[in-house]
Amino acid sequence: MRKFDLQSEIGSLACLNESIVEYDGKKRHDCTILHWGAINDAQIQETLNHNEREEIKLTWRTFEQLKQKPLYPEGILDFLLDRIVTVSHLVIRKSYDQ
Repeated sequence: MRKFDLQSEIGSLACLNESIVEYDGKKRHDCTILHWGAINDAQIQETLNHNEREEIKLTWRTFEQLKQKPLYPEGILDFLLDRIVTVSHLVIRKSYDQ
């Protein structure tokens, strides 16, 4: 079932991102798998609503807009701007103390 009214093509694996964070003595390890992809430009709207859950919205941003605020996982914007075509493995390690 399609969650958004959007036709897409999912391409090859682009990046595996690992975020290993320790905060106040607790460790968290998140993995994000990204694929290259394409959508039909005619379908792009500023915001698309989820077909089953109205509180979920898909919002499009330009690279210039993405540069204005923090973007997670860390390092992903540089990866996307470089448009590296080989599969990459980004590892981010952070430790935060209160």
